[in-house]
Amino acid sequence: PASVEFVFDGTELALRARRANYRAYIFVTVDGVPANALPVAADGRAYAVLTAPDLQPQVEQITLARGLAPGRHVARLVAERGWDQWAIAGFAVADVPAAHATRTTAAAVCAALAALLAGAAGWSLRGSVRPAALAHAAARLAARASAPLTAATAAIFWLSAAQAWGQPLTQLIGARTETLPVLLTVVSAGLFYFSPWLLLSVLSAAAMFGLLAVRPAAAAALVAFAAPFYLLPRPMFERMFSAVEVFTLLGAGAALLHALVLAGSAKVRRPQLTLLDGAVLAFAALSTASIFFAAQRAVAVTELRTTVLEPVLLYLLLRFIPMAERERWLVVDAFMAGALLVALVGLGQYASGTNLITAEDGVLRLRSVYGSPNNVGLYLGRALPVALALALLGARDLRGRLYAAAVVPLAAALWLSFSRGALLLGVPAALAVVLLFWGGRRAGRLLAAAAAGGLLVLLLVAGRSARFARLADYTAGPVFFRLQLWRSALTMVRDAPLTGVGLDNFLYAYRGRYIAPAAWQEPNLSHAHNWLLDFATRLGLPGLLLAAALLAGFWQQARRALGGLRDPAARALAVGLCAAMVNVLAHGLVDASYWFVDLAFAFMLICGLMAQLGHMVNSPAAAVQATAASSRSG
Repeated sequence: PASVEFVFDGTELALRARRANYRAYIFVTVDGVPANALPVAADGRAYAVLTAPDLQPQVEQITLARGLAPGRHVARLVAERGWDQWAIAGFAVADVPAAHATRTTAAAVCAALAALLAGAAGWSLRGSVRPAALAHAAARLAARASAPLTAATAAIFWLSAAQAWGQPLTQLIGARTETLPVLLTVVSAGLFYFSPWLLLSVLSAAAMFGLLAVRPAAAAALVAFAAPFYLLPRPMFERMFSAVEVFTLLGAGAALLHALVLAGSAKVRRPQLTLLDGAVLAFAALSTASIFFAAQRAVAVTELRTTVLEPVLLYLLLRFIPMAERERWLVVDAFMAGALLVALVGLGQYASGTNLITAEDGVLRLRSVYGSPNNVGLYLGRALPVALALALLGARDLRGRLYAAAVVPLAAALWLSFSRGALLLGVPAALAVVLLFWGGRRAGRLLAAAAAGGLLVLLLVAGRSARFARLADYTAGPVFFRLQLWRSALTMVRDAPLTGVGLDNFLYAYRGRYIAPAAWQEPNLSHAHNWLLDFATRLGLPGLLLAAALLAGFWQQARRALGGLRDPAARALAVGLCAAMVNVLAHGLVDASYWFVDLAFAFMLICGLMAQLGHMVNSPAAAVQATAASSRSG
């Protein structure tokens, strides 16, 4: 291979490279060791990727080594591929004085001063602060902070949506307070989405806003139904609008108007923030701040809007809008109806032989409304455990029978997606949770029988399907590429531990810097295929800590709900939500977990519904009021 070797005098070395849409690498050593500012491949060689992050021709400076000892050094560059590209435009050398000792001394001085100030403050307040007073102050702060934080999150969303769409913010005028049938809201939403006339769509959206202002809980139901169809947008004003975005936008505005009307006519009780509430709001704040560290800011703003702020608004709708029991079930039913429609569309396509993907061994895989069968497995994996739990553990009524009937098409579509992550990890883990609660004392035997049956099916399928048999090959195929991807993602986190690479910037960072030479066949991966690495690469270690806080808050509410709920249907829903979250974590070990639009909405829906169930236990009065409101609405 072509190579160049030269001597330089300095502590840093950089390469001026002509990058574009071609595949090539330069392996670099300094003084016989891998260059310390570059990623390192599995064979120990440090490499620079010459593929441009956005595939556009550009000249860019790539740092090869830094922090070298002052004096002379020998650099050796070995090229791989990139013929006729004239990739090397020049070199840059710098002599930067060592600053490590200075930074360490400054940090030690700052830490000592902070400790002295904290000690002095504690000594001066030693007699005036009591634990009870601290608890009371924290409670008052939480109560007063909920409304401003909610309003701030909504405002950030409105501003980002207005900036991205180029449309003026909607002015809220008027209100009606009588109850209107949910059917009118559904009809107006359908007219908005399917009408071929722009004027009728605009009028339908206005009517829908008025209906949602009267009954804002219906907004959460519309969003829950529309989430999986975000890839089927509605054209308006020479732009494409996702239905789930429009419903979220209208629902947030209508809920705000509804809250303002209630605040002016009656005393509204301020909700107390929980760990889950704080984690959700902190997640929105950190994600918003992260766009300033993203190299590709436009895509970061889009992901901020579509996968963070809008799903957070759904959580806030579920958490802070007073909902009767009947309205809560409307949201659950809408979520299940959307998932069932995804399954039925996929099964219909499979029966007609349309819109299918052919797997490695010739097996046909359905993909329904998505671009990939794996997305079907991801979304239906969230819905199937809820349907199964309500069918096995819920009340023996019409809803329970309908959910039992829905299990069949959901499971069939999941199977025909042939998603390995869903069939081998997500669904079995979620099924184990449901069986654990359903089996009672027989749970151990049921789990053992289910595990044995699943293993038998796996062996039979693996023996006949090359797609599953290749999972045992660590030298090539999906497992090999996944390991290479995780290695690159870990290097990404190591290089930017505090900020990550930014929202939706994984593709550009991976393709333009971190992709291993051995993984060149799959350069266009947009996420790390592991939920831990996904949060860490996008938001740094603070994002990973917030992900842990989100999960801790969810399981805190789940524990309260499962320990305090007595209604069979509500308890079955809590079990189903727990199983769905287990599916998120298990399947997310090898695939996406949150950072797709539908998965983000499903995650916040699961959290919001669990927060409602936990609040019913935390506040018995709320449960009584919900039951009474349900009786009045019925």
